[in-house]
Amino acid sequence: MGDTWSPVNDTEVFLDPTDSWYEEELCAEIYESHVFKQAGVDEPPKKEKRKRTKVSKWPHMVWKDLHRQQYLDELLRREGRGEYRRDKHCPDCVMRSGTGAESLPTPEFQCRDCFLDDLCWNGEHFEASTLKDIGLHVQLNHASMQCRLPIASHQEFKVLHGNGVHHVAVDYCGCERQLPKHVQLLRRGWYPASQQVPRTAASFQLLEFLHLLSLCAKTSIYDFYRTLEKLTTNMGMAVPKSWYKALMRMLLQWQHLKMLKRGGRGHINDGVATTKDHDLVVMCLSCPWPGINLPEGWEEVPPEMQCIFICTAADEPPGSVRSEFADFMH
Repeated sequence: MGDTWSPVNDTEVFLDPTDSWYEEELCAEIYESHVFKQAGVDEPPKKEKRKRTKVSKWPHMVWKDLHRQQYLDELLRREGRGEYRRDKHCPDCVMRSGTGAESLPTPEFQCRDCFLDDLCWNGEHFEASTLKDIGLHVQLNHASMQCRLPIASHQEFKVLHGNGVHHVAVDYCGCERQLPKHVQLLRRGWYPASQQVPRTAASFQLLEFLHLLSLCAKTSIYDFYRTLEKLTTNMGMAVPKSWYKALMRMLLQWQHLKMLKRGGRGHINDGVATTKDHDLVVMCLSCPWPGINLPEGWEEVPPEMQCIFICTAADEPPGSVRSEFADFMH
């Protein structure tokens, strides 16, 4: 009986003759001793991590390489007359007057009456709703707002504007005039956060306001986005999904496009691709520049008097010099 109940003699219980087990567990991120492992129990297979695409890992790099020039061209196109470059009269004014275009004056850019929004009242009361709920569809790439083959946008498409986050039903153009989806949004004045299947866009007015606000008031983008959420719903219920990262991405690209535009790269063939280092740098207005803010004959001044050209006032007209050194020397 004694031989039957006696345990098997194992000389390796709690022993590590070569210290290899200890070194292996010491270098591991999580200690998992073989003593606590159950023999014969297979571990569940690990789920393979989905490989991220280049667009999800580096959205800015994809945008810079493939879409930057196109975005800049669309910004400049929108500042012009766009679809109405051949029209001499405002289509809305012609339709409202009912007298024809011949009796209307020719506006230089846009009629002032078209800046006003149409207000509607049902005669009883107001009720909380959205334009999407009452059936509004925004047709892109057609000034007439009609397309023979409209393509519906993503069901959760949202537009960020200065008065909140809005759900909008957008129809892309699918007829012979079809353009890429992000180009159609740009021509409407909405900046898309992505290119393939846009789900979020920000109005040009919002990006311009946010750009100036961050420069002047030093307001953080996060606090500004929280304000947009409060404007959308301030009850703490049905808070929209955070689009903060998308807003940051759109704002950074907007600021970069502004630099390219002000640097004159949009009016040059392949202006974005041929942009070199320092091409977008703004000259310092307070530094001395020959032919700009230095008087004629400045190079003939004796070396001991050249200190008067060190400090110049940026608000002075070209050719004038004002500094403490100049007052002292004279």
